[in-house]
Amino acid sequence: MDINWTDGPTDDQVNKITKKYQYGHFDGMIDCYEYSNNREDIPQAKFVMCSRELSDEIILKTAKTAKKHYSDLENIEEPQSKEDLSKSFSAFNDYINWHQLAYKILREIDLTEATGIISDPEFTGGTMFSGFIITKGETNVL
Repeated sequence: MDINWTDGPTDDQVNKITKKYQYGHFDGMIDCYEYSNNREDIPQAKFVMCSRELSDEIILKTAKTAKKHYSDLENIEEPQSKEDLSKSFSAFNDYINWHQLAYKILREIDLTEATGIISDPEFTGGTMFSGFIITKGETNVL
């Protein structure tokens, strides 16, 4: 069973709900599937795969905000359109593109109530963003 969604909750939030629907797990050490969660009270599948996508709109807004705040990105051209998001560049001692950077920034952020991106987020203690997402009723939106 494949479960896909755009923006919204994090992978971990969805996995907490869906893990009960999977019979067990594959054990690579013994090259065998182990039925460790077999339940009779609910329908189940052998594999339940969850995958969160990010919309081009949120990736573009995230890229523009990140460009303003990371010195590693100062010589990288800011993306102007969806087509620019997959252009590769070298930053953070890695070879990435705007999609990958947005996933790293937003990976653990719940976007369920998101209505925008803060145009001037506060950076704290080495974390990517603090208070990065705008929710209903807030201002200073990118």
